[in-house]
Amino acid sequence: MKHDIDKGEHATKISVPEPVAPLRHYASSSSSSSSSPLSSGSMNSLVIENLSDLEKLAVLGHGNGGTVYKVRHRLTMEVYALKVIRFGEDAGCAAKVQQQATHEGEILKLVDSRFVVRCYGVLDSALDDGGDMYFVMEYMAEGSLQDILRTRRRLWETTISCVARSVLEGLRYLHGMQIVHRDIKPSNLLINGRG
Repeated sequence: MKHDIDKGEHATKISVPEPVAPLRHYASSSSSSSSSPLSSGSMNSLVIENLSDLEKLAVLGHGNGGTVYKVRHRLTMEVYALKVIRFGEDAGCAAKVQQQATHEGEILKLVDSRFVVRCYGVLDSALDDGGDMYFVMEYMAEGSLQDILRTRRRLWETTISCVARSVLEGLRYLHGMQIVHRDIKPSNLLINGRG
C-alpha cells in the first residue's frame, strides 16, 4: 500500500494559541500505536508536556496547509520547527485538511532517516474539537533550497551534486517504505547546518 503526502490547498496565517494538551512522541522503532510524552533533543531526558514549554522565536514560512515557526524549548534551549495546521471554518474543507494532516502525521511516525526531516512529536488531541494540529520537527537552520537559490542565484556543480544525492537518498528511503512524496520542489527541500 502506498502513502501520499498531499499538499494542502489553502495557505493560512495563524498565531500559536495557548497549550491545551500534551504533545505525543511516536517512536519510529516501535510497531505499537501507543504514544508517550515528547522528549527533547536527546529523546531521553526532558519531556515537552505542552506548547507552553516552547517559546516562539520567528515565523519560518507559510505554506499550503499551515505555518511553520522557529521555537525554542524553554528549559533545554533546544531549537525546533513547529508546523501548525489550522482547520478551516468550512466543514468540508476542514475535514479534508484534517484528514490530510492526520495522514501526514501517521507517515511521519514511520520515518527515520537523516535525509528526511525528523518529526519529534504530534499534538493531536485538539482534533476532537476541530482545533489545530501541531508537528514538532527538526529545525533546519539553513532554510530551503529555494531560499539559497534566491540569495546565491548560482550553485557550484559539487553543491548541486550533493543536494541531488541527498534528495535521491531521501526518496530511495521513502520509496523503500512504499511512501510517495508527490511535492518535491526547492521550497520543500530543507537544509540543516550539516548541508
